Amino acid sequence: MGCGWNDDDAATIQRVHGVEVVNGALRAGTLDGWSFWARLLNRGHRLTAVGGSDEHTIDAPQDQNLGTPATVVYANDCPKPLWSQG
Repeated sequence: MGCGWNDDDAATIQRVHGVEVVNGALRAGTLDGWSFWARLLNRGHRLTAVGGSDEHTIDAPQDQNLGTPATVVYANDCPKPLWSQG
């Protein structure tokens, strides 16, 4: 299973702002996002790297690791949102 990117040409990459580099515990192998992200950085693209987790097999308790990894942002202040709720 996996949804690795197949298109990394400049026109495609210029349309995105970030890339998921880690999903779950997979940090190496054919779906390694770190090396993909590093190649794009070396080509001059500036993409935000994020880590995420999701769950597809609720009946398999050995892989229920939601929140590992997670993307965390440190901020001194939280600006007012651009949208309103309500």
